[in-house]
Amino acid sequence: MSIRVIVSKIAHLTAILYNIYYAPFFRSYPLYSLFYGPMSKLLYIGSVINENNLWRDLFEAVIGRSRSSDINDIIGELDSIEVYKWVLLEDFLKKQSVELTNLYIDMSDRINDLLAKVLGNGKQFKEIYVLLAYNPGWGSYGSMALYDLCGEYVVTIVFTRRNLDIRHVLDVLIHELIHGLLRLNNIGLSEEEEEELIDTLCPQGYLSRELGLSTVVRTSRSRFAGAVSKYFENKMFNTVSLIEYLRLNGLLRSSPSSGS
Repeated sequence: MSIRVIVSKIAHLTAILYNIYYAPFFRSYPLYSLFYGPMSKLLYIGSVINENNLWRDLFEAVIGRSRSSDINDIIGELDSIEVYKWVLLEDFLKKQSVELTNLYIDMSDRINDLLAKVLGNGKQFKEIYVLLAYNPGWGSYGSMALYDLCGEYVVTIVFTRRNLDIRHVLDVLIHELIHGLLRLNNIGLSEEEEEELIDTLCPQGYLSRELGLSTVVRTSRSRFAGAVSKYFENKMFNTVSLIEYLRLNGLLRSSPSSGS
C-alpha cells in the first residue's frame, strides 16, 4: 500500500467539515448553536454537501482523482474561507507530511505484513490518501472518510498538532486504515465492535507496540483486551488471524460468509 499525504487549505476544511458531520462525538451536538459569524459559512457549505450527497465528489476532488461539475461551486466556496495563520500552519503541515511519508515508507513492509496476518490476509488498498489537518487542541483524532470497493484507494483524515511525535501520527493513521480494511474485506463487525477492537490495536495499543510505534499500551476497557493481549504476547499472528482467534474464543460472531 503506497501513501500520499494531502496538505491544502481545502483539504483542512474538508477534514473539519466531515468530522463535524460524522465523528461520533459530534452526532448529538446541536450544530445550530455554532451557526453564526464566520462559522456559519462553513456549516452552511457542510449542509449543502450533506443534503446533496456530495462527500465522495468532494473527497475525490481534494485527492485529485476526479472533479465533477457538481463540486466546483463547493470548492470555490471553501477556497474563499479564511483560516487564521494558514501560511504558518501549511508550512508546519507540509514538513510533517514529509516526515509521515518517510516513516511510512520505511515501515511499510512491516506494517503491511503484520496487518495482513492480523486481519487475515484479505484485500489491501493500493493507495492510502491522508488528509493531514491541524488540531489546535489536545488528543488524537482521525477518520476513515472514504474507500473504494475494489480496493484501489482509501481516504483517511488525521489531525495533528505541534510537538506530536510523528510515530503517534502514523499510529493514528493505522487506526483509520484498519477501519477501511475491515470494511473492504466485509468482516461484518458492528460499528461498536469495530471501534472497540481497533482501539485495542492502535493508537498506543498492542499492534502499536508490536510495530514499535509505542512502548506502552494505553487502551480503554474492552471485552477484547485480554484476548488481544494474549494474542500479541504469544505472537499468535504467525499462525492465526486475530479475527479468527476472537471468533474461536466466542468473542466475535462467525463471518457472514460462513453461513452460521
